[in-house]
Amino acid sequence: MQKLLERPLFAAALEQNQEQLLEEERQGEILKDQAYWQPLRQELEALRRR
Repeated sequence: MQKLLERPLFAAALEQNQEQLLEEERQGEILKDQAYWQPLRQELEALRRR
């Protein structure tokens, strides 16, 4: 950790990469959530139309 304090550009690069990884994970979770709920929404919509 001490090395990061001595190299602020390296620390910033790691932080930016971490933010990018978290955003990619968030987007992946959103896609999985949409894929899970889509068939259920369609089923509910079909029941509602009956």
